[in-house]
Amino acid sequence: MVNAIAVYSGGVVTGGKDGFLKVWTRDLGPMSDFDIRGCKPCLYPRIRSVDVSPDEKRLLVGTQAGEIFEVSIIDGKSCHAKGPLVQSHFKGNVMGLACHPSEPFFATVGDDATLRLWSLDDMAVRQAKELDSASRAVAFSPDGLLIAVGLGKGGAKATRDGAYLIFQAGDLSIMHEGRDSQEWVRELSFSPDGRKLACACQDNKIFIYDTTDGFARSAVISAHQAPVTAMDWSSDSLYLMSMDEAKVLLFADAGSGVQIPVAATLKDAKWATQTGWLNWASQGMHPNKESGEALVATDRQHSGKLVCAADNYGRVKVYNYPTYEYGHGCSLYRGHVGTVGSVRWVAGDGHLVSVGRSDRCVFQWRVLPDGVLQEGDLAGDSGDDSEVERDCGRGNVQGMERYAEGVAEAALEQEKSGGGDKKKAKASKGRGGSTVKPWLTSLVPPSKVNSALELSEAPPVSLALDFAHGTRCGDVRNAVRYNAFGDIVYPAAAMGVIYNAPSHSQQYHTGHRGDVVAMAMDAQGLIFATGDGSLGEVSIVVFALEKSTAQPQWV
Repeated sequence: MVNAIAVYSGGVVTGGKDGFLKVWTRDLGPMSDFDIRGCKPCLYPRIRSVDVSPDEKRLLVGTQAGEIFEVSIIDGKSCHAKGPLVQSHFKGNVMGLACHPSEPFFATVGDDATLRLWSLDDMAVRQAKELDSASRAVAFSPDGLLIAVGLGKGGAKATRDGAYLIFQAGDLSIMHEGRDSQEWVRELSFSPDGRKLACACQDNKIFIYDTTDGFARSAVISAHQAPVTAMDWSSDSLYLMSMDEAKVLLFADAGSGVQIPVAATLKDAKWATQTGWLNWASQGMHPNKESGEALVATDRQHSGKLVCAADNYGRVKVYNYPTYEYGHGCSLYRGHVGTVGSVRWVAGDGHLVSVGRSDRCVFQWRVLPDGVLQEGDLAGDSGDDSEVERDCGRGNVQGMERYAEGVAEAALEQEKSGGGDKKKAKASKGRGGSTVKPWLTSLVPPSKVNSALELSEAPPVSLALDFAHGTRCGDVRNAVRYNAFGDIVYPAAAMGVIYNAPSHSQQYHTGHRGDVVAMAMDAQGLIFATGDGSLGEVSIVVFALEKSTAQPQWV
């Protein structure tokens, strides 16, 4: 089956489901054919997009695995020794993310059954390992020598759910495998001293393993009545704080697995990480119930100065830490579509990594002091350009408050007209509505609270998108194209991306709110249109390239 076609002065190029590129004459006589599998690594070689470079010496290929290759039109060999120019996970959801404790590397896992180790500096995959099951949890040991991977995602054909693997980080060789549950692994976390590994499964249990005794099971925490969504260790490795889907926050002794029923017992405990958001220090990040917004991932900087939060609308926010009262200022950034899978600060706190659960893109963000822009952020002073939208969070807060007020007013009007209920109207008022908040009973302030932090103060830093890994090829055809200058244009999540291969750099258009599912180019390769279908509406954005500078101008 032919999935993609490109026309050039010498004839026609086609790409098929079988992974072959075929070059034809103008009279459709066969000239040559190439197997894209020769461009290693190529995980899923179904071709979804082809194009010919302006000098007609290279072919651009997009595969169903979200990989972009550039090959010679003469012999079909890759023009780049390192493999694909762009790649990411390509199937199902991506939720597993972990950063190396001291080096500029991070690891991701996904439903495509791959473990990928990325280099932050090279902005590329450093190593990849195919797994025998989907995966949604990954963690580095404190010394960075081991990587734990949890298997499974649920489903009728799941045979490896509940198993976990321990890899040597150097060569990704397996050194241990264990399994104590038949339900998929949701979260993994090593204790700060490296002597324990916590493994939370879909069956509501947290299994504690002793890393010094061959990963023998040492305790089980069984207090949760719903699947665990986040875990954090105390700095002394003695206690575990965990939250679940029922919005219950619990504390437990990591040595025995026994729940600590009185939260005040640990009110002054120091926590090595802060990946959960149902705690005292994160109260100010909780959204208004009526807005439909929900927090799905958080992470505190290693320095403890900032905290990042991501939501189900694909937005990434940065707050000063702690955020213990509603109304804290924040910086807000867009790019992902739908629910964010995870966010993590890289060692040194100079970068942040986020992964999109359904868009399957991996974003590398650079932390910049306010007022500092990277060269790519200017994009020719083009307005809605590679500077990802930032509104300090106030517009979002105000919008949610207006929405909540509107809901309350509508409920009161309904009550007056006889179609309502006083209790329901009353419950609609205020932030959070009538949502049950069981975690509130576990919120106890520490003995000393920093009252000097101004609530309205936004962080004195900005995030700039360094690199967006991944493209949408699986269900979109011919959406990876050359522009007139030989740069590569393609959709990724809610963005249009312009990629320059020699410099391995990108520029971004961020005007969409939904998945970019279509792209078109004019005959000169200077004007592009991208379209998304968010909220049942079609949104089309057009951008043009300046002939003299190759800089994009959004029109």
